[in-house]
Amino acid sequence: MTNALDLNAPVDTLAMEVTREFDAPVEALYRAHAEPELVKRWLGPRDLEMDITEWNFRS
Repeated sequence: MTNALDLNAPVDTLAMEVTREFDAPVEALYRAHAEPELVKRWLGPRDLEMDITEWNFRS
């Protein structure tokens, strides 16, 4: 992936904003966040197995 990540984390808050543009259809990006099996593939370290026992996705 060549699209740069923009991370904004002000020191005076407990929040951060992450922005990145993807060369993919909107539908594919939506599914990557909505479907737990797809979330497991991109979230977290690649060398660890992730179990998602509950996924409460809201758009």
